[in-house]
Amino acid sequence: MQEVKAQGAVVWDVEGQEFKQPVSYVGDPRYLSPEMETIVDRFFATLTAAKLRCGVTIRPSTFSIDASGAASQVFPATDSEALANLDAKIRYAQSRWGCTMFYIDSDGDTNWPIDYTIFQELALAHPDVLLIPENKTLADFSWTAPYIDARLLSPSVYPIFSAIAPDEVLQSYWARQIYADAFSVIALSDVNMSALSETGVLWHQLFDAVKAGDILMIDDWPSPQNKVVSAIYAAAAVSAPSAPRISGIPDAIAAGSSFRITGSGFTPGSVVNFFVSTSTGPLNEGPLIPGSATSTLLTVEVPAGVALGQGFVAVQVVNTDMGYAASNLAYALLQGSAAAGLPTIESVNGFPLAPSSRDPNFAADNVETSVTPGDSVTLGGTGFDTVDGVAVDLFCVCPGGKVGPFFLNPGNPGLSPTSLTFTIPAIGPQAPTIGPGAFVVSNAGPSHSYTAKSNAVAVPIGPEISVSSVTQSSTIITVNGTGFSARTVINFFNAQSSGVVNLGGIGAAGVPKIALTLISANQLSFSRPFGAVPGPSYVQAMNPPFVPFTSSGIDPGGAFMLK
Repeated sequence: MQEVKAQGAVVWDVEGQEFKQPVSYVGDPRYLSPEMETIVDRFFATLTAAKLRCGVTIRPSTFSIDASGAASQVFPATDSEALANLDAKIRYAQSRWGCTMFYIDSDGDTNWPIDYTIFQELALAHPDVLLIPENKTLADFSWTAPYIDARLLSPSVYPIFSAIAPDEVLQSYWARQIYADAFSVIALSDVNMSALSETGVLWHQLFDAVKAGDILMIDDWPSPQNKVVSAIYAAAAVSAPSAPRISGIPDAIAAGSSFRITGSGFTPGSVVNFFVSTSTGPLNEGPLIPGSATSTLLTVEVPAGVALGQGFVAVQVVNTDMGYAASNLAYALLQGSAAAGLPTIESVNGFPLAPSSRDPNFAADNVETSVTPGDSVTLGGTGFDTVDGVAVDLFCVCPGGKVGPFFLNPGNPGLSPTSLTFTIPAIGPQAPTIGPGAFVVSNAGPSHSYTAKSNAVAVPIGPEISVSSVTQSSTIITVNGTGFSARTVINFFNAQSSGVVNLGGIGAAGVPKIALTLISANQLSFSRPFGAVPGPSYVQAMNPPFVPFTSSGIDPGGAFMLK
């Protein structure tokens, strides 16, 4: 491994192959043969001491041995069962040996792999882990590094394997057209040396793959392949264009104005991706073309028509003339230029934007206060239209998604260029619902079209979310507190033999893992989660935008004993 400067090793069958097919490879590190049990900890310690990452093979199926000693593998009947099996195996290998790589064997078949959302859930739960599924679809490239047999890449050398899985030959290529950072793990285990001649097709395919970001995987013993792999990596490194690097952007960027990007590696072909955070996900308002450029400085004009979204933007430089090499992401608040007629909200009732507004983990302007229906509210900021007036919308979990607009016309004492003061109705159709909220200001403009809109600033409506107690009756769990809404999500922490597991949160496609029944703003209930075991448990409630202030945090009332 040192000869090829390997970064890690994945053990194919750490359990020891005791059983015949179809069981054969166990794929569960919790079941070790007696011989392996005595040496396995020292084996992995040797790898980690050499600064190598380590990993094992796992399967989504359930392995068992009956009273007669007969072994079996049962494929999961549901996606949730497959997820639970894989998650438990990953947690065990991580806890015992520090494994961070997992080859996932027998995950369905070539024509019908297990659902990609299972890997999405695993990747979100284990962000430090590399998942390498045997079978895959293009969607799997968004969360994993799928396994590819190198013999499939060269039909002229291995026609039988190309006939088995013809689509696999181009999967990595098409994946990168959809997911720019997609890569795969290409196994060379059974490739003969004649196929790896530097004048052959396969050598150049592997060279292109490494250059594009794919990883080569070889057998862990001395082999003539090792020198070939080293040569491929060396050649790809020499020919690879260096990526641009952003070292600085302003803390806040204004639409309708320009900003500067400092860094290195910029070229005449540099363009700027401008990912604006919105309630439905990031929106690329680019690529923006720099007005001036040097190798270390780009000056970029942001059109006034760019939507401000949730007031947060991620900036990335792409060198279109250097193989579309992309830079790191840099983050800033996104505001509107008052000179361009665009409004910006900077505070609510004197509370400025919270520090989490600048955090890419949240990517949403928010304030650490709440507003109460029936009370006056003051929005601070810049660029409010005193000549033609403004309209304020309060987005909430209400019929139609919002209340308002609340108009402040010229001459209204509550209207100034930097401040808006008005009252939120407590009753009637314009009264907002308790729960998450967000203000947006629209400038009327001379045409009174109200198209110049501010950043959205999140603020709770009514009491802050809290959990005061949790009770259980049969399989129904009831949570009491404040600030609950139809958009509330819970974390459900449950003490299990492998450690504390969160069975709640948000799953695939933004869907909560635990369905809630909203009884009132002060009470909600749900059924006992699948996979929960009796014992100490904890409920944490959260409202959008899921920042620390809109979470019940560590309220002591969230703790209870699950029966």
